[in-house]
Amino acid sequence: MSTTESATAESATPSLSLPGWTRPVAQGATLVLVVALLAWTGVAGMSWTGLLLATLTVVATTLLPGVVVWRVVRPRHGWWAEDIGLGFGVGSVMALLAQVPAGLLGLHWLSAVLVLAVTGVLLAVPVTRDRVRTAETAALPAWWWPLVGTTMLALVPQQRDYFRANPLDWVDNTRLHIDSPLHLALVSQLSERGPTTFPWVQSEALGYHWFSHAWMAQVGATSGAELDSVLLRFMPAVMLVVVPVAVAAAAVRLTDRAWAGPVAALLVVGCGQMNAFGADIFRRPIIPESPTLGLSVPMLMALLVVIVTRWRRTAMPGAWVVLVLLAVGAAGTKGSATPLVIAGLGLAGLMMLLLNRQYAARIFADGCLCVAAVVVVIATVFRGSGAGLHFGFADAAAQTWGGRLLGTDTVWSREIGALVTVMGVLTAAVIGLCLLAFRRWREDPAPWLLAGAGIAGAAAVFCFAHPGNSQGYFAIQAAPVMVLLAVLTLAVLVDEWPLRQVATILLVAVPIGLLAARGPVMLLGPMKRADHSDAFALFATSTVVLLAGVGLAVLLSTQQRLVAGVAALGAAVIVGGLAINWQHLQPAPKPDTIKVERDTDGAISRATIRAARWLRDHSDRNDVVMSNRHCYAPADDPVDGCDSRRMVVAGWSERQVLLEGWTATPRSAEEGPEGRDSITIAYWNLDLLALNDGFIAAPSADAARELREEHDVRWVFVDHLRPHADEAAFAPYATKRATFRGVDIYELRD
Repeated sequence: MSTTESATAESATPSLSLPGWTRPVAQGATLVLVVALLAWTGVAGMSWTGLLLATLTVVATTLLPGVVVWRVVRPRHGWWAEDIGLGFGVGSVMALLAQVPAGLLGLHWLSAVLVLAVTGVLLAVPVTRDRVRTAETAALPAWWWPLVGTTMLALVPQQRDYFRANPLDWVDNTRLHIDSPLHLALVSQLSERGPTTFPWVQSEALGYHWFSHAWMAQVGATSGAELDSVLLRFMPAVMLVVVPVAVAAAAVRLTDRAWAGPVAALLVVGCGQMNAFGADIFRRPIIPESPTLGLSVPMLMALLVVIVTRWRRTAMPGAWVVLVLLAVGAAGTKGSATPLVIAGLGLAGLMMLLLNRQYAARIFADGCLCVAAVVVVIATVFRGSGAGLHFGFADAAAQTWGGRLLGTDTVWSREIGALVTVMGVLTAAVIGLCLLAFRRWREDPAPWLLAGAGIAGAAAVFCFAHPGNSQGYFAIQAAPVMVLLAVLTLAVLVDEWPLRQVATILLVAVPIGLLAARGPVMLLGPMKRADHSDAFALFATSTVVLLAGVGLAVLLSTQQRLVAGVAALGAAVIVGGLAINWQHLQPAPKPDTIKVERDTDGAISRATIRAARWLRDHSDRNDVVMSNRHCYAPADDPVDGCDSRRMVVAGWSERQVLLEGWTATPRSAEEGPEGRDSITIAYWNLDLLALNDGFIAAPSADAARELREEHDVRWVFVDHLRPHADEAAFAPYATKRATFRGVDIYELRD
């Protein structure tokens, strides 16, 4: 495995030859699996026409352009898996950026035209056309695709539960995941009006990591599929396929070993955080409830590969343009992505100044490009807001799973809990310490890049707090990066050591990892919350088991015994991370969508959805709507402050709302920066709140005039669970256009 030469197709393919028919059969079986996973969205409620058109849209406007661009800049030798998995990351950035002018202008077809035009130019220009045509694409072994595809099945239970909890065939009075309306509202905004204001509060300029919502808007607007189907069905299904392939492809590129791909895919979907407490802390980079996370992974993997191949001088000229594109895309899709890369570049640059200065200039250049990309994204996408993320050891420790487990009543319990959490986050990275024993890998910046990103992900959990605990996404985002470090280390050990020693390490690590992860709880019983004596006993028992495994590996090894001990420890904690989270891969079946009473906190009635859809179909995309419902709990008084995560009208009507909720905005983070205050604070413009609710409760001529002339309100969405006037009181100022159970819709007169 070379650190300087390009990967070759031959080096990634083992010498074992299989019958010729195995390759098409294996590839066909994987294709059937992918089609089945996508078809599941149709079975789960998405229209079959919408599913077909959305799939064709992604193939034509994300995958095809991404593959073309990737083949222009990647090393000459490569594989179709790389072109597909990492090309998807490039193509998704192209598609979502094209959606910005399309949304601003209200031209649904424009994004597809822009992306295909760029693709056409690349295929028309001789230099780039020749690169696309002559890029070598060797076949990976026949077993590669089926093994990577099998890892996708591990996430099927998670997908099933998500589909059940977030229906499309609306049973009455359903309670969705609390963030689903928020994400749908953002998708609607990017589809219909572009990144101008928050759709649930007209007064606030949009400052959020909205790139994934722009991508979903592009898919929905171009294909004509319903946006809630794209968000709640299509997006999770696509990520279920794309993320394992992207991580596996990056692993093959960085290690030059075909087997590294399936191993990386397995670890990225299955390796959680090793701990001694039986705590099921699973941090997959595919969480249906977070559409911003999954889409950022192929971008992040492609970004890392571009950086490393530039360092190795195997990337084609002009790759820096794609580096900038990916750095911007990853940062705008998930704010935690590109900062991790910058941290990795910082560590790599520092170590290369000490060990191998030939890389220093290249690292510095890439660091400047990534920093510039993040600065641009912060200024234009986040509007300068940190969204409530703030530095503070005490606040951060209290929000970690270790801090909550051990209690937060004392400094000792908080900080030890946070430290235990950080140790868990680094589960997949421990084995990377072995690379320090090999000079050529100490002097290669790639491992330092991956290690720095992983360490930064763990450190962020220890140092930062967020109203919605979102600092945890730094750790989740770092998980696939640490997986790459783990498989790179395994590849080095397989190359450097006799097969017998590698087998010995694995034979020691597997039982030791299982015993260290599950043994303490089985022996001593589960830990009582905040019981420090229980925690110490469990932790000590697990540590003794791991140290015993290290000692055994040292005794049985024939060379580099200390490194063998570290390798056994690293492999054991990975096995433990897999074992302790196995039940998350096979969760107990959950009941279908929970039906609740209409006035239950967070309940969304079928009539409300129908009313919002009616409003969408009978209004202009720029019309402004007002609503009298602002709180997650209908009984709460918004004047005194409440959980304002209510974005139902904005989401399903696809229209701008004058004032529905106000959380998740930069202003809410400024007004309530501590803990979860930004979620529960009162709206800061009480006059506007009074005008909004006052008119719906007791309409008046002055209020009607102000709403029309100063706020451009055209529609009134009246929820009967909140104070409201009858039709007669509205009659002088508005005309009732539609009535649904518990909802009236009025149109204000000019």
